[in-house]
Formats: sequence, C-alpha cells, structure tokens
Amino acid sequence: MEQNAANQPSQLTDVVKVRRAEENELHLIIEWWLQDYSYCTCDHESLKMMHRFAGNGSLCAYQRETGQPIGFLMVANLNEDVAMAGWFIVKDAWRGKRVGQLLVENLRTHCGANRNLAINAVPQNVKLYEKLGLKVDETWENLKYVGLPVIRNLQPLPEDDIVIVDKNSMTPNISRALFDYDKKIHAGIQRTEIVNDFICYRNSIVFVATCGDVDDVIVVGYIIIMPTAVLDQYGVFPLYGNTPAIIQRLFCRAVEALHERKEKASLILAVPSANTAAVKMVEAAGLCNESLERRMYSSEFIPLDVSKIASVLTDDVTLW
Repeated sequence: MEQNAANQPSQLTDVVKVRRAEENELHLIIEWWLQDYSYCTCDHESLKMMHRFAGNGSLCAYQRETGQPIGFLMVANLNEDVAMAGWFIVKDAWRGKRVGQLLVENLRTHCGANRNLAINAVPQNVKLYEKLGLKVDETWENLKYVGLPVIRNLQPLPEDDIVIVDKNSMTPNISRALFDYDKKIHAGIQRTEIVNDFICYRNSIVFVATCGDVDDVIVVGYIIIMPTAVLDQYGVFPLYGNTPAIIQRLFCRAVEALHERKEKASLILAVPSANTAAVKMVEAAGLCNESLERRMYSSEFIPLDVSKIASVLTDDVTLW
C-alpha cells in the first residue's frame, strides 16, 4: 500500500530517493500531465525520443518503501557549457511535500555546477528556481496556443522565391542542409539525432522550405507536425522560417496535409511571445493561448533570433 504523503516523516529523504528514470516509466509523466491540463506537447513515442536525446538523463523520485515513482524531471546536457531541463512533474498526492525541490537539487548535481542550466518555468515554479540561483530571462516568454486551425482566415503575404518539399521528397542534400539550418537556429548546438527522429516518425508531417539548386540547396525553414497523447491533437514542433511569409506558407501547407488526414484535428504550438508576426498568425487562425512559461538560466542568458522561431522544437530538452 502506498504510504500517505501527508504522514511521511520530517526527513523527506527517509521516504523518497532520486534515481535515473527507466524508459518504461515515462508513460506516467503523460498520465499525470493530462490530469492537470487539456493539452500535451507529445505522445509516448516522442517522449521516449526526448529521453534518449537527453542521454537517458531523466530523473525519477520514488517512494523507498514501494519503489513506485512519484515525480520526474528530464535533463539534457546539450554540450559542455549548457544543459536544459523540462518535463518536471510530481504525482498529485505528493505535491507540496518538497519532492519537486529534491528533484531540482539532484538536477544540479546531474548536470554539473559549471553548466549553464536552462529551464522553462510555469509562473508558480519561478520562485523555486530562483532559490536555486536561476534568473528569469525577460526577453523570452513561451506561449502555448491550442485550437482548431482555420487557415482561410490568414491574410496572404508576399510570395518568397522558395520551393517547399515534403519529407518523402527530401534528398540527402536537403537533409544535411536542414540539420545545418537547425544548428544555427539552436545557438550552434547540434541536435541532428532528435530532429531526424521526429522527421522519420511514422505519423509525422514534414515540409521544408528550400532555395538554390539541387547541388547547393539552402534550407530557409521547416515544420514538423506530430501526434500528441490527446486524441486528435497534433503538435507543431518546430516551425522555423527566415521570414513571416515562409513561416505562414509552411504552416498552411502542413495544416492542409493534416486536414487531409484528420478533418477535425486540433493543434498545439509553443510560440515565443516576442515573435509578434507568429503570434498574430496563430491567433488569426483561431488558436487560443492556454498557458505561458518563463525562460530561466543559472548564468548568462543565451540570445536567439526570435523572428525565425514560430514554434519551438521542444521546450523540455532543447533550448527552443
């Protein structure tokens, strides 16, 4: 029988311990998440992809007596200088019992004292992270938009001289150019593995905006749409483009392809509030802002060209 969290001893570590999470436990993250929210940014398979990208770096708080998980926190050491944490959740019965604080303390041990730790914080968790020395980046606010997209509401933008290809038409040259483009978007940090996993995922919808000739192709934007754990809900992770026109063309093409598959499918995007063109686009398409997150760092803030980011790749194990 699970011990009542309210009756636990004063020393939390007498009852709870933190270890590496196992992949077969990750489904609990989504189950607990959906008890609190009407949306989810991934499904079980894509959550496993993030876990593997993080080097199996998910932390699990578990009850010593039963061995049952009661909290999770995922962290990816992106390089020698930067780590990113996310998917921070504690089982409902154990909230307010310092389980989350225990996980965050172990997080710093896991990623190392010298790495700049980044995390997206819901407003109620900002003070917890501030106690651990993290500071809010006032330039970055991540807005979750959810709803049924209506692209006919979007105003036409000037056409760019680009060619848009789907994932079945991607050549090796386009793939290499896409990974190079993504690295530039991601502050020079390589994430080919997880981007390729998302592209190859059997249910994903992918479009890439290109220019140049066949032998010297240049990628100027791309979009991936994948199913989430919510029925008939799909996540736009990511949507990048060099101009608002490219972003809108990619968005419209992907939504059209999605509606051919699921006429009533809803979307979720994580849009930087500073990209006003992207905010206007998704609101014009009928999506509503459900929540927001603040970006926090343990040392220097990492700058980005927000004008190219209409929805992040992940807000959990990659910077954007």
